[in-house]
Amino acid sequence: MNWHKHIILTYAGKHISRSWDIQNLFKINKERLTIFLTFSALILAFFNSANVSFTWSLGLLGPILSCALLIVAMLISNSQKQKVFTRRDFLLPMIVCILLYLYLNTMEKKNILGYTFSFFYIFIYFAILRLDARYYQRLSNCICKVLATFLIVSIAAFFLHLLGANLPHRSASWADWYFYTDYYLFLLDDRYMQQLFPRFHSIFLEPGHMGTILVLLLATQIGHWKRWYNLVMMFAMLISFSLAAYGLFVILIFIRMWVLNRHVVRNAIIAVTALAAIVGGSFVYKQGDNMLNQLIVLRFALNETGDDIVGNNRVSHNLEAEYQTLIHSSDILFGRGKWVDEESMGNAGYKLFLYEYGIAGFLLVALFYLLSFADVHNKRLYFITVVFALVNFWIRAYPLWFAFYIPYFLMVHQHIDTSTYDTCKPTLSRHE
Repeated sequence: MNWHKHIILTYAGKHISRSWDIQNLFKINKERLTIFLTFSALILAFFNSANVSFTWSLGLLGPILSCALLIVAMLISNSQKQKVFTRRDFLLPMIVCILLYLYLNTMEKKNILGYTFSFFYIFIYFAILRLDARYYQRLSNCICKVLATFLIVSIAAFFLHLLGANLPHRSASWADWYFYTDYYLFLLDDRYMQQLFPRFHSIFLEPGHMGTILVLLLATQIGHWKRWYNLVMMFAMLISFSLAAYGLFVILIFIRMWVLNRHVVRNAIIAVTALAAIVGGSFVYKQGDNMLNQLIVLRFALNETGDDIVGNNRVSHNLEAEYQTLIHSSDILFGRGKWVDEESMGNAGYKLFLYEYGIAGFLLVALFYLLSFADVHNKRLYFITVVFALVNFWIRAYPLWFAFYIPYFLMVHQHIDTSTYDTCKPTLSRHE
């Protein structure tokens, strides 16, 4: 059967000859299909690890579905000339990753199902480490665009609610600790319901979760912040009023100047002046009775004892007391296992991690990260990624969340053309 068709079109009195091979219409581009499946799997793992509201019903099905998509993607990739999974330097980080999960499961006293299920997470890490470098920036762009597109709708619904619109909603909770009014496109924490302007966190559990993740994604887009999806993420981060996100973003602003190496001193002076004006304005506006001053600025003040800032509420009094006994005992080496205290939930940060897994757990995480980044030759990107990972670990120690690990991985592997930033097409790091 002859599938080749020749068509003559007439436009403005001119004959235009075109020919198509109709058979090509039924061909599937294997590379595009592989990338679609891979990116879909990693985006699902990204959101599922952060426990966003639409993944609550998935439960353990989320990682399984991601792995299924990745297995299909790898099978298709192996059948084509231009393979998508090509990196060969994955062995050492994967060995450490396996040891890390075995150690964490042992400390948490999980049963055989717990150990078995961990291999779904390990396989996702395997796929990330095998992914060819030429797809890193495309993955970053894809995650940012997907999230920003949803945030546009979520923010619009949020402001409609503030204007008095009666949006459909229901009561919802997560892990018997977080309680919300679920407006389907965004969550409102019941603790903020009476505020004139509640803190925005879209479908994430907390404003801090959303804000931190957005800052980490912006760190994978250095040199391209003028793009629409990055501007949307910046706006969402600002209306989260998250102390952690604001602090990380300030660090990122100065790091961006250093990495781009453009008028560093001048831009630093402008940034410091602007920050000083904003902080000063927060004290003056309504005599300090405003959200920026109450939720951000005043939380940087020292507490009554002068040994910490007011905003450092990462652990409860019970955990703080246990942590103080921990660091003066041999338990600091391997931790004391899962923290269980129904009267003081909501703990996070490095103290909780060290209590549960000890210095050995931290060293395994650090080794896994360092081996994941071992191929990177850009010292500045390596430095800023380590800084961000350490600062974020201090705030909320969830180092194996894909919502944290994937941005770190993309951040350290991005290639920045400082001569044409914000106008160039993204280029990619190289792997031999």
